[in-house]
Amino acid sequence: MLKALIRSQLSQIFFTLFGRNNLKKKKNGKYKKTGTGRLILFGILFAYLAIVFIALSCAASFGAAMLMLDGSAQGIANYISLFALLALVLCFVGSVFSTEKQLYEAPDNERLLAMPIPSWAILFSRMISLYFINLLFSALVLVPASVFLVLYSQVTVPMVLGCILALLLIPLLSLAITAIIGAFVAFLASKLPFKTLITTLVFIAFFLGYMVFAMNMDAVIGVVAEQGAKVATGIFIFNWLGRFCAGSLLDGLLFPLSCLAPFALVYWILTKSFVSIATANRGERKKKYIAKKMNRSSSLAALTKKELSRFFSMPMYILNSSMGTLFQIIAMVLLVYYKDTLSAMLPEMEKEFSDLSFSFHFEAIIPVLLCFASAICVSFNCITAPSVSIERSRIWQLKAMPVKPGEVLLSKLLCHIIVSAPFTIIFAIVISIFYQLTPVHFLLLLTAPLFVSCASAGWGLCCNLWMPRLDFPADITAIKQSGAVILAVFGGMLLYWLPLSLIMGISVAFSSAVLFGLLTMFYALITGSIFFAYIFTGGKSKFEHKIGVQ
Repeated sequence: MLKALIRSQLSQIFFTLFGRNNLKKKKNGKYKKTGTGRLILFGILFAYLAIVFIALSCAASFGAAMLMLDGSAQGIANYISLFALLALVLCFVGSVFSTEKQLYEAPDNERLLAMPIPSWAILFSRMISLYFINLLFSALVLVPASVFLVLYSQVTVPMVLGCILALLLIPLLSLAITAIIGAFVAFLASKLPFKTLITTLVFIAFFLGYMVFAMNMDAVIGVVAEQGAKVATGIFIFNWLGRFCAGSLLDGLLFPLSCLAPFALVYWILTKSFVSIATANRGERKKKYIAKKMNRSSSLAALTKKELSRFFSMPMYILNSSMGTLFQIIAMVLLVYYKDTLSAMLPEMEKEFSDLSFSFHFEAIIPVLLCFASAICVSFNCITAPSVSIERSRIWQLKAMPVKPGEVLLSKLLCHIIVSAPFTIIFAIVISIFYQLTPVHFLLLLTAPLFVSCASAGWGLCCNLWMPRLDFPADITAIKQSGAVILAVFGGMLLYWLPLSLIMGISVAFSSAVLFGLLTMFYALITGSIFFAYIFTGGKSKFEHKIGVQ
């Protein structure tokens, strides 16, 4: 039974990442497997992400190795202690929310507990899957760090064993911590109002912290190497690991014990209380009913309201599908904050270009750059990309309603546009005031990104109509890992980044923001018309007769 549970958990991870090879019926009654293309697509994507993260980790490891590995035992201890601490932090940040969902809010907890399966076996199988997730995060930090440690130090047996033990045991320590924190977060989130807003703000804070780290990596590496080593060696667990890698055999026994003991204690406590935790009524705040007069609205308005309500009730939907809006807000703040710096740079840049026989008036092309930045940001939004797949088994409810398929699809487009439009308008107003743009430039800064936003909404919905999947185990899987979302994001980059860059180059050559705005609106109008034409012809027919029909 335990083997079956572990196999089920691991297969669910694989399904979450890649999906399963669906059987597609042919006209002659035979079946064939599909899904190879999806595996190749996801393989390329994960290889790209792995290369990016490994490159960042190698850069940090190389910088720290050059500063800390001076051949002394203390330098080795400080180095490995620092990266063990960083690995623990990354494991914690990357798995604390999934631990909460997997252990305390898993949808199949009660169903499994109703079967003749020991609760400890259910808990163990879930922790095994969480351990592999933590092991992946740990490897991203510790494998490159270990490689540079071997390259810049004299290799010893304790050093190799210490790196291996750190890789295998740090995830257990992280799992023990996240299990406790996850229980606290689950309890706290169920008691606090505005759960969605709080969760969204927490994720945004983590994201902004990552961006600050990425943009200031050189300075951060020096500070972390200097101060982080002191913190890491001050924590007895990492101090034992560092001293073991430096040659102290006694610490080689203390470090594994310091990781295994907390995990064993937490696991024992959870086995005693898992049933009560999994079946507990978390007592979410009840809304007080207020009698109001109901106003009659159209079916389109009701469908749009439903889409908006679902969007704003799911923090991960907000974060993963509206990153462009977040980039737009960040760009607006940076442009306002660094306005004086940019203004001071313009005369120097204009002089340098004039020496190269290029006659540019940078003040004339500032509206072009501002409009380009806003348009590129909104093209990142992909709210419509998972909007069909997220219906999952609930799609029959839409089909059973007395509404037209075109209204269902239009409501998904309107949700994207309604979410994106307010921040685009705010961006145009704030930037126009601070940069003292003319009324014509303000209109261009307002309308061109709105045209791009509408076309981007159509592109995302087309991707989901081309690649619909209703068999995801959860809504969040459809939002984060569906092929339609990947196609919408990376295809949108190719669809808008390159053409808008060419349009910007032409407009800069003529120093004309009006030219950029008109060409951008024309391009967005052409592409958007193609997408909308498909959605309300072939896409509508496919949604009505093929998607969700057995």
